Amino acid sequence: MIKNYFLLFLFVFAATTGFSQKKDAKKAAPVAENTNLDQAAKLILQGLNKYRIENGIDTLEYNDVLGQAAEIQASDMAKNNKASLINSKGKLETTQKRLVSVGGTKNGEELVFAAPAMKGKVAATPKEIADATLVKWKMDKKALIIIKNGNYIFGSPKLALDANGKKAFVSMVFGSYNSFNTGADKKKELKVPYTTKNKKIKPADTRFCKNCEKFKDYDGLVNGIYEKDGKIYLEYDNLKAFNKLIKRPGDGLAIDVVQRAQYEKETYNIVDYNLLSKGKLLKTMTKDKIASKNLVKPEKKGKKVTKLDVELGKLPKGITGDYELNLLIIQDGNVCRTIVKSYIEQGDQESNSPLSMLLMPEDEAYTKPAFEPKSESPY
Repeated sequence: MIKNYFLLFLFVFAATTGFSQKKDAKKAAPVAENTNLDQAAKLILQGLNKYRIENGIDTLEYNDVLGQAAEIQASDMAKNNKASLINSKGKLETTQKRLVSVGGTKNGEELVFAAPAMKGKVAATPKEIADATLVKWKMDKKALIIIKNGNYIFGSPKLALDANGKKAFVSMVFGSYNSFNTGADKKKELKVPYTTKNKKIKPADTRFCKNCEKFKDYDGLVNGIYEKDGKIYLEYDNLKAFNKLIKRPGDGLAIDVVQRAQYEKETYNIVDYNLLSKGKLLKTMTKDKIASKNLVKPEKKGKKVTKLDVELGKLPKGITGDYELNLLIIQDGNVCRTIVKSYIEQGDQESNSPLSMLLMPEDEAYTKPAFEPKSESPY
């Protein structure tokens, strides 16, 4: 009798367990079988490219390095069931750290989203997931700044499902040529290697860059840079305005000498895009030094000096080929802006782009180098 009860118990237990497993499998099946996350990623990229074309911006290409960084975050968000730019692992905490971990540089930005992966009891299609993502990002002003940034030429989306298959977590990393550091270790090929260390300057902090936002005459400022007898000078006619820009003891200017030779190789650029400068960086001239070395003197006793003409440094010996002079605006030790001779202003503009992402002068050799990172992805 006891044996019969035991056999009956085993039968009921097995039947109940089997039914429960079938029920769980039935719930998970629609997502697992019908949701093609790679197709959803492809549609997201296509949708953003369509939007960029409509706004007169070049399309984005998929890049595998950026895709690896995006995949790290998509998987982490799915694991923690939360859409966030912050990774749960400290060494991968930020977008920049994730990019460096996969062999890129810290120059890139990321968008994330948690899209519904189920519509009732039916799995969402790749198009529905992509459409939900695109609608969300197009309604987000901060996301649009990234999406419409013409400096970005690569965009790599990746998706991952949460444990229940109810949400598809999307990460898309955006970047450009300076997201890759293929020539950073080639500096010995230059007669005058680029500067690799400068502990006295830091990435921009918006708290200290407010004076840069108020200053409006960057064209006039960079136009005043000239060279004479191997020395580099800055001449500016409005000392009053200049003193409003460079007004604190930690404020100053620095010249970055960028050589054409850094961009003559077909497969790499000799530059480290993780740095705040690109070439041979001269010593920072602080506010007090600029004032004391001003070559302009009062015309008459008692009159104020209204103009500036000051030496910012000497051209490094050994630089004989073509070069450009970039002007770094330092605010309390922070590199808030980089201005180039071609009147292209870079840095702290109306964007949430990392201020450390300082682009190179508008020159074909810089913006369209022969080297172009390729991916085997079908995106």
